[in-house]
Amino acid sequence: MASEKASLFATSSPIPAPISVALDSVLIGSGASAPVEVDTRFIFPFLKLPAEIRNRIYDLVFVSDDYIGANATLTKAFYHEAAKYRNLAFASACRQIYQESANTFYAKNGFEFFYIRPFLEFLEAIGVKRRMLLTKLKYNYSNGTPFVVLRYLKSCKNLAGLEISARVVMTNRKTSWWAYPLKDAKGFFLGSNSVIEFGDVRKFGKAGQASKEPPLARIETVKSPLTESLMKVKREESGHYKR
Repeated sequence: MASEKASLFATSSPIPAPISVALDSVLIGSGASAPVEVDTRFIFPFLKLPAEIRNRIYDLVFVSDDYIGANATLTKAFYHEAAKYRNLAFASACRQIYQESANTFYAKNGFEFFYIRPFLEFLEAIGVKRRMLLTKLKYNYSNGTPFVVLRYLKSCKNLAGLEISARVVMTNRKTSWWAYPLKDAKGFFLGSNSVIEFGDVRKFGKAGQASKEPPLARIETVKSPLTESLMKVKREESGHYKR
């Protein structure tokens, strides 16, 4: 599983050298040495297409209509969906296609996370340059200590949209929860805003049928560690917090 994740998000994939369109022979059979003529008339010169047409094709292949991970409330499901739209079978045809498609994949997709581990692995694996390509992120926090993953958001400098929510899960129903969004998350991480304030509750799944919000104590058990981690990010930024 670890190797699969590495190859999916790696910044430099072990891709073979670009295959020439003028390829005129291949080897067949086990250990065969006799070349076989290939009719190059049937090899489509994809890289000779104008860039705007290639980019349109990349949009159709590598971009999801919804946030990648939006329906993946389990860790494995996120990687499965990300692999589908990264489409390494196509992307790994040559180095140029790999790089061009990566730019499309990271810049035009939105990514949504429900757990610290896949979010942290994702941000670490893609590296600083591709974190700066990201434009849309959502993080639904429910438990753990999210400080390390949150501080990575400081390097995602081109985000057009960022949502951070405290997620209170309904007992025994992981697909139903109340979410309390952080107000102005983008301004908090990329601007000068240092106010930690949560917005009105949003209900998901069967939580929408509930007439009352969870008890205050349950809400605070989720909001408190998230708030503390957010404060640490700001204190570190100002030089007042050290690990």
